[in-house]
Amino acid sequence: MQATHTNPGMVAQARTRQTRLPPTLWLGALLTGVLIVAATLAPLIAPYPVDLINGAARLSPPNAAYRLGTDALGRDLFSRILHGARLALQGALVGTATAGILGIPLGALAGYCGGRTDRLLSRLVEVWLGMPPLLIATVLVARAGPSLTHAMLALGVASAPAYYRITRSRMMILRRQDYVEAAAALGAGPVRITLRHLLPNCMPSLLVVTTTRMGRFVLMGGALSFVGLGAQPPQPEWGLLLAEGRASLATAPWLSLYPGIAITFGVLGLTLLGEGLATWLDVRVARSTQRPG
Repeated sequence: MQATHTNPGMVAQARTRQTRLPPTLWLGALLTGVLIVAATLAPLIAPYPVDLINGAARLSPPNAAYRLGTDALGRDLFSRILHGARLALQGALVGTATAGILGIPLGALAGYCGGRTDRLLSRLVEVWLGMPPLLIATVLVARAGPSLTHAMLALGVASAPAYYRITRSRMMILRRQDYVEAAAALGAGPVRITLRHLLPNCMPSLLVVTTTRMGRFVLMGGALSFVGLGAQPPQPEWGLLLAEGRASLATAPWLSLYPGIAITFGVLGLTLLGEGLATWLDVRVARSTQRPG
């Protein structure tokens, strides 16, 4: 029999390919980083106060003084878009936090307990999933009153089943692991096992769904603001800026163009970041489960 020789260079290249971050993760991280920087440093980067009115510069096209032009009140559009990044990011964080607070505990309970508890909660979530998120958000905001906070809380409530399903499926797999049985044999209770051993191992999957959901929250929050159920004037929320630019679309297209670009890149960055994380974490899991031949 001939001995099989492995080329060290080929092995090193294979390992490099396995550990290399996917391009979607790099691009998503770059776009998301720009969003975070804009949201954090908006008061320092913006050339003008967000609500400064200059009647003499009404509907000015992009120029040296106003990089992206001005709106119908003479307010600098670039400054308002920068501050709108802060509102978009804050709203997305509120939505994901609400969805996680509602969905993760229920998913952990159903996945760990199983049986009748799992069946009851799963039927409840199936009914929950049967209602479109925007419809739930519209009804809840209509009852509570239009505001960006109410809109994102409502979207968080509508998106909680996504966290429930991820947490439940991971818990059902992890609870059968040897270390969980060992912890139970040593006297650890269900709460301690869940908090100390199970939920930390669910975090990679929850991180992926959180990042992807944040992109959806930016988009749906802008949609609710566009129809008047989200942010209210004079807030510089991107969807509201789009709505305000409709009246001047023929004469001042920059009022809708640049907020639309901001929404596109914000959603694209967060979505690509989530997809890149999913790909990278899948590769890491696959490598960790490999056994030497």
